[in-house]
Amino acid sequence: MHGIGNTTQAVVYITGKFPDSTFSTPDTQPIMDQRDEQFIPYILPVLAGTTVNFPNNDRVYHNIFSFSKAKTFDLGKYPTKTSKKVKFDQTGVVKVYCEIHAHMNAFILVLPNPYYSVVNQDGKFSIPDVPAGTYQLKIFTGRGTESEKKIIVNDNRTTLVEFSL
Repeated sequence: MHGIGNTTQAVVYITGKFPDSTFSTPDTQPIMDQRDEQFIPYILPVLAGTTVNFPNNDRVYHNIFSFSKAKTFDLGKYPTKTSKKVKFDQTGVVKVYCEIHAHMNAFILVLPNPYYSVVNQDGKFSIPDVPAGTYQLKIFTGRGTESEKKIIVNDNRTTLVEFSL
């Protein structure tokens, strides 16, 4: 599936019933980096059950935490060139903050399936290997501007989806 949108900090994902509802978490742990007193990326999509690595590649201490329903954690204060990890086992939106730097925030979008993609700077995305079926395609920007669209995916064919936010 391919698409075109008009935002660079967005994640598109598919919801619905899939023939196989058991999905393996990735071998490589996704990273939510800390650089220049900001989180990189701003939105990190992960499959439920995935462990995320939080390296501090900044010049200062950070204390990363969340009080979100999907995951509550507090990593405590830790210095540059160190890292901590958190496993995200419940689906939902996790708002991430730094206790030391109030301007730092980001989102971890914990999803029930691997059918998601980050929208690139050109507003394009691709979600490979989606089984044939009828689903909802949702767009998450973290700024309360979400939208969704019904899509039909056919066997062995590319589905083109366009949307605007």
